[in-house]
Order: sequence, then structure tokens, then C-alpha cells
Amino acid sequence: MLLTTVEIHQRDMEAFRINADRTNRNVEAILQIMSQSLERMEVMESDIRGLQTENRRILDVLQQRNSDNI
Repeated sequence: MLLTTVEIHQRDMEAFRINADRTNRNVEAILQIMSQSLERMEVMESDIRGLQTENRRILDVLQQRNSDNI
């Protein structure tokens, strides 16, 4: 009876360890995906800022042309 209880406990502990390892791998994968997403977002943010700057330059040129024509 005691031996059976010990064996059950050992199997449960092994199953817990396997599940904990799987969970750790999943968390690491999620963190890696999040890190890659953050890098992509930073690139997109930089692109957006560049586009905003270019749009301001174009607007300035158009406004300058408009004021020259008045």
C-alpha cells in the first residue's frame, strides 16, 4: 500500500515536471514572438515618422507655392 502511494506520487511529480517544462517552453516562445512583434512595431513607428516628415515637407512646398501664386 505504501509502495503504491509512493509510486503514484512519483508519477504525479514526473507528470508535473513534464507539464512545467512544456509551460516554460510555451512561455519562452510567447516571449520571443512578443519581442519580434515589438521590433516590427519599432520599425513601423520609424517608417510612420519618416512619412509624417515627408508629408510636412510636401505640405510646406504646396503652401509656399500657394502663397507665391496669391
